[in-house]
Amino acid sequence: MSGVLTGLAERRLGEVLEARLAEEPVVVLNGPRTVGKSTLLSQLAGHLGRAVIDCDDLATRAAVRDDPARFVESDQPVLLDEYQHVPELLDAIKAQLNQDFALVGMSWPAQRATRPCRKPRKPSPDAWTSSRCFRCL
Repeated sequence: MSGVLTGLAERRLGEVLEARLAEEPVVVLNGPRTVGKSTLLSQLAGHLGRAVIDCDDLATRAAVRDDPARFVESDQPVLLDEYQHVPELLDAIKAQLNQDFALVGMSWPAQRATRPCRKPRKPSPDAWTSSRCFRCL
């Protein structure tokens, strides 16, 4: 069958995410289930040579909950998947805002914790950035 898509489609969003990480200390990739947020984060991790801290894994989640600051202290980008399972991470991130983070999680539970401090410039943002507070792109 010709014209059938197999494998992963190359996405321009990876380049956008890398550019945002270069510009902003915190980047949140937000969206509905199964749209490829974790896949995009994994691709970014491979490109950067970094590991993804997956808070969907129960053992990892427990370790992150016990000492969230330990997991966000780095001079390299910190890549967190399903961060909304450990809300304490947001406090640790705020304490380390001079570092780079990429966060991936379902949009609804995390939205309350990462509500922008100003009125959004776009009605429904998919990615949020921060310079001292979380604000919309």
